[in-house]
This record gives sequence, C-alpha cells and structure tokens, in this order.
Amino acid sequence: MSYSPIQDLVAEHLRRARMLRAEFEDERARLQAKGDNLLAEARAAEERAAEQQAAEQQEPITEPQPVIDFDAIRREEQLRDVMARAAVEQSHVAASDNEASTGRHRSAVAEQYTPASWSPAGSPASLDEEQLREAREAIARSAAARRAAERVEPVDYDGYDQESEYFRGKNWFG
Repeated sequence: MSYSPIQDLVAEHLRRARMLRAEFEDERARLQAKGDNLLAEARAAEERAAEQQAAEQQEPITEPQPVIDFDAIRREEQLRDVMARAAVEQSHVAASDNEASTGRHRSAVAEQYTPASWSPAGSPASLDEEQLREAREAIARSAAARRAAERVEPVDYDGYDQESEYFRGKNWFG
C-alpha cells in the first residue's frame, strides 16, 4: 500500500478488473464448451435421423395388418353356442319316442332357457308389481351410478378449496 489514496483506488480498481477478466474468461470457456457439446449432440441427432430415414427407405413396404374385431368374434361365439344348444335340443327331441316325454322335455328346455322377466306375447300383464318395482329400481340405480361417474369432485384435505367449491357448485356448464 502506498500513502496516496488515489494510488490505492487505482490499484484496487486494477485488481478487481483482473479478477473480473479472469471470471469472464472462465465463464466464456465454460459456455463455449457447453455450446460445442450442444452442437455435437445436434449434429449426432441429424446423422441418426438421416441414417434412420435411409434405413426406412431400404426396408420393404409391409401391408397393414388387419384390425381384429373382438365384438364380431364374441357375437360369432354366442351364435355358435345358441346353434349348439338348438342342435342338442333337436337331437333330444328326435330321440324321444314317447309323446308325453317329448312334452315334458320341451317344457323343461323352455324353463331352462327362458329368463325370469320374459312374458309371452299373449299376456303382457303377467309380471307382478314386485318384479316391475325391482326392474325400475335397478334402472334407477344404474342411471344414478352413471351420473355419479360423470361428476368430478376433487378431494379437499385442507378445508376450504376454491377449485372444489367451483366444481361442487352449480354453473352454466351443467
């Protein structure tokens, strides 16, 4: 240190300028290296894309695979089951030689494959009130479940939540 305050200020200024220049050079070198790495990655990605495009052009074009219709398969299986039941029923009917046993067999088959809620065309009022009430309740339960599944109510753990209040309240969306 000198005895002149101006010389001290100049020396301090030069020291800080050298430190800043060194920091600047270090940062510039770091950024330059980072930029070089990014450019190298970009060039490598371009090369991979060009190689992939060249490989795609060399590969033979394949035909699109058919779409499997699972519903059609399920319907076909159900039709096979129904036809197999009908064939078994016809073989049992043809094998029976007694008219009374044939009648009993047909009524047993009809009871076996007839749902409980089915009513013949001649008697539409054969369902009693209990079955109608159960059917209506089942329809109402399924409709309520569908409506409940459509509505989103977020869980509020902290107490008041503005977003959950918005979704719970009535709005012009419905």
